Amino acid sequence: VIGKVDINSPIPLQVSSKSGDKLLGVSGVVRGIYSNTNLSAGTPRVTAVTVPAGEMWMITHFGIAYVGTVSTVVLYLELTVSTSIYKIGWFTPVVNAGWYFSPAPILVIAGESLGGQVFNATAGDDVYIQWIGYKMNLP
Repeated sequence: VIGKVDINSPIPLQVSSKSGDKLLGVSGVVRGIYSNTNLSAGTPRVTAVTVPAGEMWMITHFGIAYVGTVSTVVLYLELTVSTSIYKIGWFTPVVNAGWYFSPAPILVIAGESLGGQVFNATAGDDVYIQWIGYKMNLP
């Protein structure tokens, strides 16, 4: 046995080592929707949310939707770590107003950002990004 789960804790999930040190605590749910209803033309990149200091998120659902007229649009879901941008998912062809989701959960730590990019956007197009997951306090 590596640790134990305290089901009587006010925190939904608390994992401790045998010595009682907290290894990880789930302290709530994170969710949000970002919208930009006036994209610039070209390949605009947007930052939807940045994880606050002292937190770590496990994002279970991370999606993007595009509303516009261009049939050759490519949508990207992105994780930004410092100055590096990681493509979490890319989607083409896309259906106008259809939602597209990352294929797996994403672990995001303090200072990292979730966002997206629309390749071949027309000025005035719309992009929506949503995320749902768990907030974890670091020990």
